[in-house]
Amino acid sequence: MQDKCTEESDVLMVKTRFPQVVGSNLIAWDKIRNTLQSVNDEDLLLKSIDEILKMNEDGSAPIEIVKLLREKVFSIFIGRLKFHTNLFALYPLFNSKKFELAPHEGMFYIKNKLLDEHYEKADNISKEAILILVLLIDILNQRRDKGLKDFITRYADINCRVKEFAEIVKVLNVSPGDIVDIYIESGIFSPNIFMGKTIDTQKNNLLFLHRIFSEFNAPNHYVRLYEPLKTLFYESIKARNIELVLYIGFFIRFYYGNFKLNVEAWKRLDDEVERPMSDFFVRYCKENNILPCNKKIRVKEKIKVGYAYQRLILSSPVLVFLSLLKGHYLNKNTDIEFYVYGYDYIEKIGDTEKVINMIESMGFKCISAGKLGSFKNIYHSHFEKAMALRKQIIEDGIDIFITTGTQIGNFLVSSRVAPIQIYWSHGDPYWNVNNLDYRIVHSAEESVIKGLYGGIEYFKFPNLMAMELLNPNVSPEKIDIIRLKFPKDKILLGVFGILPKLNHPDYLFAVSEILKRNPETVFLICGYGDKQDIEEYFKKVGCIDRVYFEGHVNPHIYGHVIDIALDPFPVPMGVASLELQAKGKPMVSFKVNLDEINEFRLKEVLSSSIDEYIQIASKLIKDRNFRNEIGKKYQEFVGKKLDCQKAANGLEILYKNLTEENMHA
Repeated sequence: MQDKCTEESDVLMVKTRFPQVVGSNLIAWDKIRNTLQSVNDEDLLLKSIDEILKMNEDGSAPIEIVKLLREKVFSIFIGRLKFHTNLFALYPLFNSKKFELAPHEGMFYIKNKLLDEHYEKADNISKEAILILVLLIDILNQRRDKGLKDFITRYADINCRVKEFAEIVKVLNVSPGDIVDIYIESGIFSPNIFMGKTIDTQKNNLLFLHRIFSEFNAPNHYVRLYEPLKTLFYESIKARNIELVLYIGFFIRFYYGNFKLNVEAWKRLDDEVERPMSDFFVRYCKENNILPCNKKIRVKEKIKVGYAYQRLILSSPVLVFLSLLKGHYLNKNTDIEFYVYGYDYIEKIGDTEKVINMIESMGFKCISAGKLGSFKNIYHSHFEKAMALRKQIIEDGIDIFITTGTQIGNFLVSSRVAPIQIYWSHGDPYWNVNNLDYRIVHSAEESVIKGLYGGIEYFKFPNLMAMELLNPNVSPEKIDIIRLKFPKDKILLGVFGILPKLNHPDYLFAVSEILKRNPETVFLICGYGDKQDIEEYFKKVGCIDRVYFEGHVNPHIYGHVIDIALDPFPVPMGVASLELQAKGKPMVSFKVNLDEINEFRLKEVLSSSIDEYIQIASKLIKDRNFRNEIGKKYQEFVGKKLDCQKAANGLEILYKNLTEENMHA
């Protein structure tokens, strides 16, 4: 009886409250209507929009308010050919399925006038303003999807300011995947459309994607662009357009190579892109009288060795290179003269003065390709830069040219810039271009030996890193400040690397199991990239509250903060693992297919299965003595293994032997 009375009481309260709530809303919307009708000022309208959006959280905005609001936006902004990025916050209101608005004739008159009569004549800044205004018109007329597609299709052709674009697409809830979809579906990369554009517009199409890539933190959706870009790459070869071949080839390697970090992907890139590119370069050089270097190595002359890198920045590969140069510097071999060349790919980050100065301070000549002509503009010719660098290398009289790959490197080797040409692998074993004479790779060898790497013959030389680069002095205060960010009573597990390298189901499963079995731990992810998939995974398994996405960090501070490293698999850490070892940090790893990598892991913490990986990690967590023992062993291990002077000496002997063979050939 009591329950029935309670139910009747609740129903009565609801019946009484409902008309009160409805009446309250109507009064509030009447107030908004009255305010809107009197608004004739931009700031007041934007303020009113904020109030309307708050009021509309329950979707209760009357259609009369929506129509009046659209008229006000038209009269105060669009009719005066003005916009404000905050107006795009109206998207949810105008995307409602509850009502249908008739097209606004005044807005569409302006849209058609702008696109038909003014757009083509306008400069890029004005074009950008027109496109943003047109997109706003489409959104206010409930045409968001088509408007966005038209917007991206046109926007990709101009040299735009991504800040405004990024603000707008975030408000519109546009993902990097949506942008990739539009690129593919709208035909931006259709050969019939793309190949008919000017070279600057073609570059804009690619640069725009790169800006989005950076803005959204390296989204892995870009892998889907491999096939469309490869098609354009082949079309560029057919058209004998060497600039496009170099340019598109660069972006294929950048997008696909940054996300597919395995030997199968490397093999695919080399078979489908690098080798066809090299074959084209050979044909192009013959057709255009670009003659191969005809220098002869002479007895009793100094051997001139030229190293070439994609970018002279403080990246992991360049740290290895700087260590080798230090070894050459310490050896003071008077029979060899060393040169360094930077390809200066400003589309990523070009050569830096800091690294150039470091190289020159050791007494080596350093030439950044960007300084050999007008190559600092984003539209500069990759081909002209490659030719300028080719001319410089030949004029320098280089006997042995050593490159780490890349498209400009491909051209230089294919066109032959030195009597002896060598590929130095920093991962990819397959780079197979014309006129390549030898291959080298740093490995866990005691001396320079011939051996197989990825099934291909290489000269393997002792791995190297200068200890001061692996473990530089860091202020304890800086370490303490970072440590305070994390729970005091937790053991910090961590990893360094770009996020695509970590986004593998087996690795994520192993980490989640380690966290579940060891509640005294948290996990630090240190590296840039699209975190969405990884974040979703840890949410799904219930561990997200113990995972910290730290982004790109200083590895020499965080390397001291982390207690135990969880080496990713199937693609493990590179130089980052050596930096951790040098700091005496324990690390659990997974055995991979390349012995050169396995040999730089201690057998006690090198697993052969996921279960074993989890067990080793758990032992490191639970057993402090074992943890300290492995950390100490790693510090001693890396100190013995990495001798930059020994590695440099081995290579110097190799270079001398190769030149002698060349002279007698």
